[in-house]
Amino acid sequence: MGRTSRIPLTRSLRFRIFRRDGFQCQYCGRVPPDAVLRVDRIVPVADGGTNDEDNLTTACHECNAGKGRSHLSPSLAPLDADLRLLETQQRLAELRRYRQARAALEAEMAPTIDGLKDYWCSRVSPNWAPTADDFRYLLDDHDADDVEKAIWIASRRTKGRQPSDSWSYTLAILRNWRMEAEGKLRGAEQR
Repeated sequence: MGRTSRIPLTRSLRFRIFRRDGFQCQYCGRVPPDAVLRVDRIVPVADGGTNDEDNLTTACHECNAGKGRSHLSPSLAPLDADLRLLETQQRLAELRRYRQARAALEAEMAPTIDGLKDYWCSRVSPNWAPTADDFRYLLDDHDADDVEKAIWIASRRTKGRQPSDSWSYTLAILRNWRMEAEGKLRGAEQR
């Protein structure tokens, strides 16, 4: 045991241990960013533990601190390459499904956005209109009927002003409606 057990762990050794253990706490299974990982000695230096890779394991800060000088065996086996491959393929499939769903949503939203832009031009100004992205953003929190109604109210209250003033007023109306709806929701939950 001697001096080698007291030599600090090198960065490359720590990284090899993290990689071998799949960047996962071998006691509780937590992974970054939910856990700060450390390299832990299974048998502590005080009890003759060494820096041999067989005596080193990945532990999150909490498990490492809670273990103290206790002797624990890692409970999780390192992830193998086939399992990592399957997890990666699953993640790829999920991302592809998300992109397909997002594209379908965009295709469905395009006519609604065009309709809102046309309505804006007829009510406020054909010379300046919010962008498609501006309307897309509003449709994340409001239905198209509410957006149209807010444009109608704003166009009446800001007649003769700049189109950007009408847009600001439209946004304020929608924000107030959302806050009012959330307030009513909170009030109903408290009863």
